[in-house]
Amino acid sequence: MPPLAAPHAAPDRPAAPAGSLRELFRIATPLIFSAGSLMLMHFVDRMFLTWYSTDALAASTQASMLNWSLSSLAIGTVSYVNTFVSQYHGAGQKARISQSIWQGIYVGIGFLPLTFGMAYAFWLALPYAGHAPEILRLEQDYFALLLIASVPSILATPLSSFYSGRGETMTILCVNIGMLATNTILDAVMIFGAGPFPAMGIRGAGIATICSTAFGLFLYVALMLRRREKQEYRFWKERRFDRELCGRLMRYGFPSGLQLFGDVFAFAIFLFVVGRLGRDAQAATNLAFNLNSLVFIPMLGLGTAVTVLVGRRIGEGRPQMAVRTTWLAFGVTAFYVIVFAFVYLGLPDVILEPYRRRANPEEFARLEPLVRQLLVFVAIYSLSDAMAVIFGAAVRAAGDTRFAFVITFLSAWLLMALPVIVAESLGKLTLTLCWIACSAHIIFLGGGFLWRFQQGRWKSMAVIEKHLIEETRLKLVTDELDEPSAELPRESA
Repeated sequence: MPPLAAPHAAPDRPAAPAGSLRELFRIATPLIFSAGSLMLMHFVDRMFLTWYSTDALAASTQASMLNWSLSSLAIGTVSYVNTFVSQYHGAGQKARISQSIWQGIYVGIGFLPLTFGMAYAFWLALPYAGHAPEILRLEQDYFALLLIASVPSILATPLSSFYSGRGETMTILCVNIGMLATNTILDAVMIFGAGPFPAMGIRGAGIATICSTAFGLFLYVALMLRRREKQEYRFWKERRFDRELCGRLMRYGFPSGLQLFGDVFAFAIFLFVVGRLGRDAQAATNLAFNLNSLVFIPMLGLGTAVTVLVGRRIGEGRPQMAVRTTWLAFGVTAFYVIVFAFVYLGLPDVILEPYRRRANPEEFARLEPLVRQLLVFVAIYSLSDAMAVIFGAAVRAAGDTRFAFVITFLSAWLLMALPVIVAESLGKLTLTLCWIACSAHIIFLGGGFLWRFQQGRWKSMAVIEKHLIEETRLKLVTDELDEPSAELPRESA
């Protein structure tokens, strides 16, 4: 075990006060833009495919959701390395940070056969979805290419945790911008054709996604070759398989992966059932969720920042400071959400105008009343969504992943997916009923995570060794006691 090192901030800038708003924004701001860049990458894919053909757009939506449902189990599990890194960073254990990342890589590799096996089963089941033959062929092609792209995504996730878990979130933003630029250029070249490349349509979009995700993995590997990562954190020397640490990652990370998988898959079922109500219902739902992303993307960035800071405070043995950070994050998010709720309810014309300008007037005239109704639901559940993201991030960052999995899985399926499936089978499904079910799920989830956070059991939890936390806590207390004594000679003088 390496000697204990004091928690520290990045050496190139002064540390923000622990538990302060400045500390929160320093970590959250690049994460917010990172989430936005990934969303923009998907938006570019959809926009270019829309220009290419409506069949390609329809096929890409279904294939993307199916691929994300399958890969979410692996990504949700290995992304929990972020919590290990943040807690070990708080405890000053640099070698254990590197060891945690390697265990995440090994777990990600172990998930690949399962992911490919599940994907093959779903690929065989695609013809039974009842889609038109020309769309089905495009779906199968795009799904297969996205599956290949999921491999570098899974392997890059634990590497990215090295930076996000320690609060160096600007690095994450730079890598994501590089991926966005690569994907945008290759999309334009490979979808429509340019120079030696023929027009490949949706296949070109899939190849561009493979190249951009592989480029992101390459950037992270290149970063790990830098002197600091190699020497200070001993990254390449700590690559041995650690059975105990890997088992601990699976014990806490696998419920987190199951939570993401259950939630994403239930949402995919929800969208599939909504699609059976007709094209207008599906388009209005997609547009409403698109507008909802204006709130949800910043929320995700703040949620990840909460994960990092709560994990760090747990590693330092200062859970009360984690409480302060969480409430600060929720206060910022709540203010932002309430402002947008008034926009959704009072100024829908303003946020719908960009969509209206390029849309077919007759089609948009049919959609607009539906979207206005759905934005009421978005305004109602947005504050609960903020509770689910912020307080859920806090309890998971401490290690309370089993509760997070159980409440999310039960809520997503019992309150959202199953009610719309039953209503559709009985012939009583309406768009309003679908959105009531979705809102009930989010409201219940937000309340459940707030209750768990207030209960406080997470404060005594940790995913790292308890003796490291106690040593760090005592060191911080000793340092605080020593500070006044250091001033005494100057005061006496």
